[in-house]
Amino acid sequence: MKNSSIKSMISVLATLILVSGSISIAAAIGSSFPIEISAELHNLDIEVSTSSAANTANISIINKSDQAISCSAHFKAGPESSKAKRSNIEPQQKVVLTHRANRQLTKMRITLECLPVKQ
Repeated sequence: MKNSSIKSMISVLATLILVSGSISIAAAIGSSFPIEISAELHNLDIEVSTSSAANTANISIINKSDQAISCSAHFKAGPESSKAKRSNIEPQQKVVLTHRANRQLTKMRITLECLPVKQ
Protein backbone atom coordinates (compact mmCIF):
# COMPACT_ATOMS: atom_id res chain seq x y z
CA MET A 1 0.00 0.00 0.00
CA LYS A 2 1.36 3.46 -0.88
CA ASN A 3 2.16 6.02 1.82
CA SER A 4 -0.46 8.45 0.45
CA SER A 5 -3.14 5.74 0.65
CA ILE A 6 -2.22 5.00 4.25
CA LYS A 7 -2.33 8.72 5.14
CA SER A 8 -5.75 9.05 3.46
CA MET A 9 -7.08 6.07 5.38
CA ILE A 10 -5.75 7.47 8.67
CA SER A 11 -7.36 10.83 7.90
CA VAL A 12 -10.74 9.19 7.18
CA LEU A 13 -10.45 7.07 10.32
CA ALA A 14 -9.60 10.13 12.41
CA THR A 15 -12.59 12.00 10.99
CA LEU A 16 -14.91 9.09 11.74
CA ILE A 17 -13.54 8.91 15.27
CA LEU A 18 -14.20 12.63 15.77
CA VAL A 19 -17.77 12.28 14.54
CA SER A 20 -18.35 9.51 17.07
CA GLY A 21 -17.13 11.81 19.85
CA SER A 22 -13.81 10.19 20.71
CA ILE A 23 -10.42 11.69 19.96
CA SER A 24 -8.17 9.23 21.78
CA ILE A 25 -7.13 7.27 18.68
CA ALA A 26 -6.68 10.44 16.61
CA ALA A 27 -4.24 11.74 19.20
CA ALA A 28 -2.49 8.37 19.38
CA ILE A 29 -1.74 8.32 15.65
CA GLY A 30 -0.12 11.75 15.90
CA SER A 31 -2.39 13.61 13.53
CA SER A 32 -3.75 16.18 15.98
CA PHE A 33 -2.51 19.71 16.68
CA PRO A 34 -3.05 22.17 19.54
CA ILE A 35 -6.02 24.54 19.51
CA GLU A 36 -6.04 27.84 21.40
CA ILE A 37 -9.50 29.14 22.20
CA SER A 38 -10.61 32.58 23.23
CA ALA A 39 -14.28 32.69 24.24
CA GLU A 40 -16.68 35.53 25.02
CA LEU A 41 -19.75 33.75 26.39
CA HIS A 42 -21.59 36.72 27.98
CA ASN A 43 -22.46 34.79 31.18
CA LEU A 44 -24.42 32.15 29.24
CA ASP A 45 -24.40 28.52 30.41
CA ILE A 46 -22.40 27.01 27.54
CA GLU A 47 -20.01 24.06 27.41
CA VAL A 48 -17.20 24.30 24.85
CA SER A 49 -14.64 21.70 23.77
CA THR A 50 -12.25 21.35 20.84
CA SER A 51 -10.66 18.53 18.88
CA SER A 52 -8.36 18.19 15.89
CA ALA A 53 -7.16 15.60 13.42
CA ALA A 54 -5.15 15.84 10.20
CA ASN A 55 -5.89 19.37 8.97
CA THR A 56 -9.36 19.70 10.54
CA ALA A 57 -10.30 21.64 13.68
CA ASN A 58 -13.62 21.20 15.50
CA ILE A 59 -15.31 23.19 18.21
CA SER A 60 -18.28 21.61 20.03
CA ILE A 61 -20.75 23.96 21.67
CA ILE A 62 -23.48 22.76 24.02
CA ASN A 63 -26.16 25.27 24.97
CA LYS A 64 -27.07 24.43 28.57
CA SER A 65 -29.14 27.57 29.02
CA ASP A 66 -32.92 27.92 28.70
CA GLN A 67 -32.75 30.28 25.72
CA ALA A 68 -31.58 30.04 22.11
CA ILE A 69 -28.11 31.41 21.43
CA SER A 70 -26.19 32.57 18.38
CA CYS A 71 -22.50 31.62 18.18
CA SER A 72 -19.77 32.76 15.85
CA ALA A 73 -16.40 31.00 15.67
CA HIS A 74 -13.41 32.43 13.79
CA PHE A 75 -10.79 29.83 12.87
CA LYS A 76 -7.24 31.20 12.32
CA ALA A 77 -4.22 29.13 11.33
CA GLY A 78 -1.04 30.97 10.47
CA PRO A 79 -0.87 33.88 8.07
CA GLU A 80 -4.04 33.20 6.08
CA SER A 81 -7.24 35.08 6.85
CA SER A 82 -9.61 33.68 9.45
CA LYS A 83 -12.68 31.66 8.46
CA ALA A 84 -15.96 32.37 10.23
CA LYS A 85 -18.60 29.75 11.04
CA ARG A 86 -21.93 30.69 12.64
CA SER A 87 -24.81 28.77 14.15
CA ASN A 88 -27.95 29.32 16.20
CA ILE A 89 -28.24 26.74 18.96
CA GLU A 90 -31.50 25.90 20.68
CA PRO A 91 -31.61 25.21 24.44
CA GLN A 92 -30.05 21.88 25.47
CA GLN A 93 -28.68 21.28 21.95
CA LYS A 94 -25.14 20.66 20.66
CA VAL A 95 -23.50 21.98 17.50
CA VAL A 96 -20.07 21.16 16.08
CA LEU A 97 -18.44 23.80 13.90
CA THR A 98 -15.61 22.54 11.70
CA HIS A 99 -12.86 24.10 9.62
CA ARG A 100 -10.71 22.07 7.24
CA ALA A 101 -7.49 23.73 6.07
CA ASN A 102 -5.84 23.13 2.72
CA ARG A 103 -2.48 22.38 4.32
CA GLN A 104 -1.01 20.51 7.27
CA LEU A 105 -1.59 22.50 10.46
CA THR A 106 0.65 22.84 13.50
CA LYS A 107 -1.67 25.10 15.54
CA MET A 108 -5.15 26.64 15.32
CA ARG A 109 -6.64 29.65 17.10
CA ILE A 110 -10.41 29.87 17.53
CA THR A 111 -12.21 32.98 18.72
CA LEU A 112 -15.75 32.16 19.87
CA GLU A 113 -18.55 34.56 20.76
CA CYS A 114 -22.04 33.49 21.82
CA LEU A 115 -24.99 35.81 22.44
CA PRO A 116 -28.65 35.25 23.32
CA VAL A 117 -30.93 35.25 20.27
CA LYS A 118 -33.18 38.30 20.36
CA GLN A 119 -36.82 37.36 20.65
